[in-house]
Amino acid sequence: MFMDKFFDKYLEEEDFINLSAEKLKKYGFEHNNTIAGVCLCRDEICQSVLLKIKNLWGDFFNFSSFAGIYSSGEIGAKVFISHAPDGEEKRVVFYVFTHIGLDEKGSIGICKRKGIEKSTACGALILFLNEILNFDKREKEENPELIFIKQKLRKEISNRTPDLMELTKIALHVSCNEIERTMENLVKSDKIVYALVSGIQVHYLDKNYILPMASFVVKDNKKIDLR
Repeated sequence: MFMDKFFDKYLEEEDFINLSAEKLKKYGFEHNNTIAGVCLCRDEICQSVLLKIKNLWGDFFNFSSFAGIYSSGEIGAKVFISHAPDGEEKRVVFYVFTHIGLDEKGSIGICKRKGIEKSTACGALILFLNEILNFDKREKEENPELIFIKQKLRKEISNRTPDLMELTKIALHVSCNEIERTMENLVKSDKIVYALVSGIQVHYLDKNYILPMASFVVKDNKKIDLR
């Protein structure tokens, strides 16, 4: 199985979400006092994880974007928090994912789709990988979201060219940093407890797996690692 060849630790999607919920319960996150927000790629093959999240946390706030990079800013986070159940504290959990394909021959970036034997994932990141070093700052903002994502990725990779797996990790890092930076300002003025659970979705054969990445809780301005 090529999953074992490329990745040290991975879980099936449902197991990953269940485990995250178990860990979060230790810090007071429950179905009735928490709202979940999900930031993942809009790609149709990514959507299976949403049902698992909804089964545990109920209706969720959708931050999805190209490549799964958080681009909703402080206003988006404020709206999300305002939808959390009332209580002494507002409790929210962000689930953040990027994704990548792996085929039966061990080719990174290749996956199957309905009616398509050979496709790519993440298509947006593969596009960015081909274009990002040639990004022109004068480029017309025909799609502000794409411009935002290109700028963020280009800043992170500087003048080097990462491979697709590294770029996928960088994209996830960018998302998590954006959320953490945004929430740092918001938690100072309100009684907010938030968690961030992140991972990389791997599309392998007919299943989706999750590579666990950064996960933590922030309470009373203290960051607690969940890994």
